[in-house]
Amino acid sequence: MIFPKIVAGDFEGSVEIKIGVLWSGPKASKFKGFRLQPGIQYTPSDLRRVIYLSDESSKSFLSGAARGVAGGLLLGGVGAVAGVLSAGSKTKVINYGVELADGKKFIMAQAPNNKLVMCMIAYAKEQGIYEHDLGF
Repeated sequence: MIFPKIVAGDFEGSVEIKIGVLWSGPKASKFKGFRLQPGIQYTPSDLRRVIYLSDESSKSFLSGAARGVAGGLLLGGVGAVAGVLSAGSKTKVINYGVELADGKKFIMAQAPNNKLVMCMIAYAKEQGIYEHDLGF
């Protein structure tokens, strides 16, 4: 399992998210809490708020270059530019802010589709403690 990395806040290192068996996929009921450092464990009820902060995306260079060449061959200069711009973006990291019952906070960075985090997010949504930071 790949654990999310803490990038800011009251803790350092990674977040060891504890879950049940994922045979039926990530679900709120699978989230069992987490450990932040040796001896520092939290249960699901210690979670007070989870905030979706941002995702860091980038266009795939190879995809853009290949599309640019193909567009250039078919439509000239305008086609080349259009080909590069049509390259799909790939999300590499998603950042979440987490607030705990004891007032401690941290920001974690994780790859998309991390099943451990998906269980925690499902739990937060079920509890009504999940929100988006809209940048205001």
